[in-house]
This record gives sequence, C-alpha cells and structure tokens, in this order.
Amino acid sequence: MKWVLKKSNGTDNPHAVELKMKPEFDPLVAAIYTIDYELFPEFIMVISQSENWGFSDANFRFFEAMDMNERTAVHGFEGREMRPSEIFISQEQTGTILVEQVEFNQLVEAYAQAMLEFMPQRSRIDFSWTIEMLKALAILRHRMQNG
Repeated sequence: MKWVLKKSNGTDNPHAVELKMKPEFDPLVAAIYTIDYELFPEFIMVISQSENWGFSDANFRFFEAMDMNERTAVHGFEGREMRPSEIFISQEQTGTILVEQVEFNQLVEAYAQAMLEFMPQRSRIDFSWTIEMLKALAILRHRMQNG
C-alpha cells in the first residue's frame, strides 16, 4: 500500500492534506477525509487500541472487535474471509476495502503528522488540539513499535 501526502491548496479539504493513492483505495481515502479534524486525535486513540470507529458515512472495523455475523458480512462485501491482521473500512459513497493493520497505522501516523504540519499554515488551530494530536501519535507509535 503506497501513498503520497502533500499540502492541499483547496478549501474543500478540512485537513489541509491531500492523500493520493491508487483508485482501489478510494474507500480508505474517502473515509479518512470524512473525519472532522477536531476528532482526529480521538480517532487515533481509538484505532491505537484496535477498537472500532465509525459514524454515518464511514467505519473502521478491526477483526478482533467484530463478531462472527460482522465477519460474515465482510465476506459478502469482499468475497473472501477477513484476516486477523486486517481492518475493514467502509465508506458510504466509495465502497469497502480490507487493508493490513500495520500499513493502515503507518498511513494514519504519516497523515496525522502532515496535518500537524499543514493545518496551521491554512487556519488558526487550537493549541490544545495540537497537544492532543501529539499525545495520540505517541500512543500510536508506541503501539506500532510494541505490537
């Protein structure tokens, strides 16, 4: 899974970060874009614990947090069994995708770091949000290093 992150010049992107990936990853890109920037630290904290995160437009579902009925539904969407190392991501307009949790965590880390860099260049952000993002990133990095 490869991606490119750069500063977004468009005002339609609430994170000030443009995420480019191959078209098959559109559900992942769209799901990340739908998260309010104010909630991004909380999102990172939740996924750091391998807990599900979701709202009306998008969902991030972890294998160990799903019951058998949910895993069966994933099979219906993806046409194969979900592996314990994967995350099921669904986005209302663009569909569904399974991605490896390790790569997903790496993407979220890089994306959040880009948000910290680019958002202050576009608009005034609350200092407490920056602190919460840094705390959440530290927890995610610890999880990535220690499994």
